[in-house]
Amino acid sequence: LRVRGRRVPGPNGLDPSRRWSSALIYSSRPLGVLQIELMSAPRATTLVVLELDHVLIAVSDLAAAARKIEARHGLASFEGGRHPGWGTANRIVPLGETYLELVAVVDESEAAQSPFGRWVAGVHPKLAQPFGWTVRTHQLDDVARRLGLTVDAGSRAGRDGQLVQWRLAGIEQA
Repeated sequence: LRVRGRRVPGPNGLDPSRRWSSALIYSSRPLGVLQIELMSAPRATTLVVLELDHVLIAVSDLAAAARKIEARHGLASFEGGRHPGWGTANRIVPLGETYLELVAVVDESEAAQSPFGRWVAGVHPKLAQPFGWTVRTHQLDDVARRLGLTVDAGSRAGRDGQLVQWRLAGIEQA
C-alpha cells in the first residue's frame, strides 16, 4: 500500500514486501487523495486513484435548502441547473476541490422515466439528507469495464450559458 508515495505496512503489521489483496485504512485526519496499490500474487500491480468528487443531498426545495445551509453553516451555494431528461435540478455548495450537490425533483413525470430521477424521488427529501457520493478517476472506462458498468454521458446549461458535460457510471446500480 502506498499513501502519499510511501509504502506503508500491510494489515496487522504484515511485512509490506509481502503480497496482500486488500486493507482497511482508518485515520483521524484527512489523507487527501488516497492512492491504493492493489497487490496480489506475482502479477503487476494496478494503481487506482480515486478522489471524492461530491456528496449528493436530496431536498424538496432547492432555494429553501440553500437558505437553510447558509444560515446554519455559513455555506453559500449557487444555482447549478436543470438536468434535462432526468427531471431534476441542483444547487452547488463549493467545498474546495469537492462540493455538496443539493438535488430536487422538478418534474415528477420526467424523473419517473430516469434512473437518477427515480433515485432522488425515492429518498423522500422532505428532510434534506445525504443519499449518495461520487468519486472521480481519470480511468473511468477501465474501472467501469472491470465492474461491468455502462458509461453514460450527461449535460446541462451552466450558469454562464455554457454547456456543462460529464461522463458517469453506476447510476442505475445506485
